[in-house]
Amino acid sequence: MVRGKAGLERSARIAPELSTQELEVALAEAVTERSHGSPHDARLEAVAALASERLRRPHPPRQRLQKLLHDTLHGRAETRAEVLLVLSAMAPLIIGLGGTPAAVGVVQAIRRVGEWWP
Repeated sequence: MVRGKAGLERSARIAPELSTQELEVALAEAVTERSHGSPHDARLEAVAALASERLRRPHPPRQRLQKLLHDTLHGRAETRAEVLLVLSAMAPLIIGLGGTPAAVGVVQAIRRVGEWWP
């Protein structure tokens, strides 16, 4: 289902139309797909779209999705620009996991870091 940049973009677009089982398969495939660069990374956006859609379904695997977010941040956290790219792309998942307070917390943390290292 998910192959290359075009497949990732398609998966992100059709996530709401997929069954829960199809969503799980597409998410697993998107996670193993290679990234497609910055500033627009189709893999990150597909993972975020698929994972946040999975959160809206019955019995969401919250711990697994939290680990996915954690691993994605650590895997792409070599520079401040990379962290910001990941946070931006993963915003739907961050909000899905922690709601508005999580989004506000991320914004506040980014501002604090920006004050230290402009």
